[in-house]
Amino acid sequence: MKTKRTGRVFTMAVLAIVLIAVFAACESVPASPGPDEPTAGTTPSAPSTPAQPPPTGNRPMVQVDAPIEDVTVIIAESFPPQYFLEVTSGLPNGCVRFGEHRVAREGKTVKVTVTNLEPGDLGLRACTMRYGFVETKIALGSDFEPGATYKVHVNDVTIDLVAQGGPPAMSTEEFEPVDSVEIVIGVDKAVLVVVSGLPDTCHELAGHVLRRNGDVITVEITNSVELGAACGEIYRTVETRIPIDGEVDPCKVYDVEINGDMRRVHPTVDCQTPNETPAPTPDADKVAVLAPIENIAIEVAESFPVQYFLVITSGLPNGCAEFDDYEMHREGASIFVKLTNLIPADKNITCTEQYRIVETRIALGTDLASGTVHTVDVNGKNETFTTQGVPGSTPPTGSFTPALLDKPFSINEDQKTWIEDADLDLAFVEVTEDSRCPRTVMCIWAGQAKILMGLVNAGTGEDLGRAELTIGAGAGTFGPFRIKALELDPYPEDPSASGQRPRYTATVIITKEQPRGEPVPLTPVGTDVTVKLRHEVDRSQPLTVTIIADVVGGPDNNKDLYCHGIEWQFGDGMGVGVMPGCIMWTSDSKIERHFEETYTYDSPGTYEITFTYGPLAPTSMQVQVH
Repeated sequence: MKTKRTGRVFTMAVLAIVLIAVFAACESVPASPGPDEPTAGTTPSAPSTPAQPPPTGNRPMVQVDAPIEDVTVIIAESFPPQYFLEVTSGLPNGCVRFGEHRVAREGKTVKVTVTNLEPGDLGLRACTMRYGFVETKIALGSDFEPGATYKVHVNDVTIDLVAQGGPPAMSTEEFEPVDSVEIVIGVDKAVLVVVSGLPDTCHELAGHVLRRNGDVITVEITNSVELGAACGEIYRTVETRIPIDGEVDPCKVYDVEINGDMRRVHPTVDCQTPNETPAPTPDADKVAVLAPIENIAIEVAESFPVQYFLVITSGLPNGCAEFDDYEMHREGASIFVKLTNLIPADKNITCTEQYRIVETRIALGTDLASGTVHTVDVNGKNETFTTQGVPGSTPPTGSFTPALLDKPFSINEDQKTWIEDADLDLAFVEVTEDSRCPRTVMCIWAGQAKILMGLVNAGTGEDLGRAELTIGAGAGTFGPFRIKALELDPYPEDPSASGQRPRYTATVIITKEQPRGEPVPLTPVGTDVTVKLRHEVDRSQPLTVTIIADVVGGPDNNKDLYCHGIEWQFGDGMGVGVMPGCIMWTSDSKIERHFEETYTYDSPGTYEITFTYGPLAPTSMQVQVH
């Protein structure tokens, strides 16, 4: 065995010496005699490649700037506008992959860095010579000054971004309508109290100027009006108290010229001399007389069916007069209204010469003949108006479902809707923000949408307030009513689309708070619809209970059970309520039937759990926690 092994070693050594000699001889022979064709009997050799040292192993990836092929600015169709960059960068070879992007902003300069990752030993690797592309959408946000130009640097590429919009909105000033004027004498100084109007949401009080020349007082009160803006048609009033320089005689009548309109105003104090008859007491006898009529106007609500209102401006001739009441009746296309004041029965009573204004709003209903001229007679003063629609047609009836409390409904921006069972006018003033992330874009923040709503009591004209509501968030309070904004359409789709601001439609629901001490009406749980409760306990966490409620029975599209909140009471003084976001009910809508809630108690014991779903009566069960 040793001999054979020695022989093999000797033989292999000889072969190695021979091979070395052959390679040495080959390297000494030139590849060809010249730059032209090889000589006969020789074979052309491949170009020689310098020897490379082998890779030293897997080195960490390093970050380098990516080559930029294209940069495009995309402006999302949202409010306010959102800005994005669509960046096309390169991958120079098969060993390189995309890294990341970073955004930095300083003033009107935006710097975007796009990087690749490549091996630390790239020069020692054999990589496929394939040039690849990567498209990246980069969100820049929405806080750009309208009309301003920004420099955007993406690695070594620079472009200009011009923010949508123009310079800040221009405004102008104009005289505002004046509702009432009073002179109030205080302890130290007299004050002119002016109640003026703001015709829409674009009007705001700008200022006032008062000049006095003896018994003549000249006042200018102005509003500022934003030009070119979309304005909500909501009339508001504002009270301005302006000090009057000099002494004011409580027994004089002053001429007050306000915004070019001359009025005679008496200070709102009792003016008596020793020989005058005392002012009437609250218990003095009064009689009803016809009120002087200053103006008759017709308001048409943006509702369906159309609702008509009569707005009457009447006068109170002196400080003793007070508004009494009105009576109305209809005879065909004629409407008769009797409006009365109360004045002292004793004509010898001295009253202050103060003329005041009263505005009365009367609902005329929805059943007026369409396309017909109607005449309104108020204390002998006449006004005519023509109802909407085609003459001879009847107002729409059964095919229309008016908006109701506790039911979701839709309303368009800059329009009003009548809430039939509460006699309310709801105004969708405007969309104040729509920064929701478009469906086709991956955003860091989902964004939000906000709308401005106003609510008025249609019967009395009482303004119940305005509030900004966030879509899908909590409800806003308007007097005894609460309004929740559920949806806002259209939802932003394509961030590259641009153009006019969309026509928005909101889905909202209005509820009325129940007076304290008055129980909420409930629908008894009978054989038609029932709620079944059960619970499960995790043995590894014995204080944790999962409560399961199932609504059983009735149709799946039960309108009375659609889109209601739920409430859990856990029997230890704790509870939780949930209000879902819903769209308007249709015959294809389905109610929720299955609900689960997991709760952890602080200590073992027996607890009574109560589940309440919308109008259904509460359902309870006892659980024992060990």
